[in-house]
Amino acid sequence: MKKLIFITLLIWGCDYAPTEHTHEDAINPLVGVWEHTAYEYYKPSIDVPDYWLLNDTNSYVVGEIHPIYEDYYVNISVKWIINSNGTFILDVYNPPNNISSQESDYELEGVWSSNGSKLTLLYGDDVYDEIRLRDFEIINDELKILETDMNYTGGTYELLTKKYWIYKRFTNPL
Repeated sequence: MKKLIFITLLIWGCDYAPTEHTHEDAINPLVGVWEHTAYEYYKPSIDVPDYWLLNDTNSYVVGEIHPIYEDYYVNISVKWIINSNGTFILDVYNPPNNISSQESDYELEGVWSSNGSKLTLLYGDDVYDEIRLRDFEIINDELKILETDMNYTGGTYELLTKKYWIYKRFTNPL
């Protein structure tokens, strides 16, 4: 009789079995190809504490003429290829322009991980000798990576600048 009940439960299932399955191998939202679209540079306000002002001198939009740097950012191409296996490629191309007659074209490879809104990047020529920790956010298909400059004086850190590297999703997750 016990065998019959067990076989019946196997065939019909059980009310306690989950109906919605969760998978730990869900694709991280960072995975995909991201194309650089803009750079925002902020400096602290002198008058208002904890308030940051956009610095137009250092900010730019890819493809537009900059008031100071002219065509420097018009044809720059920066793409992040963030793979689901924890590796990444940063592909950078900057053609000759008004600031430099030299073309620069390089790839940077490394490994990445994320936890919440924190992105960890490991890369370098000597087997990942550079480690970068960045805050990030994704809204719709826009990725903003925050880079900060700090000054260490007298045992405390002072935040000097905030820089946002802005990317648009170029392709769906890999």
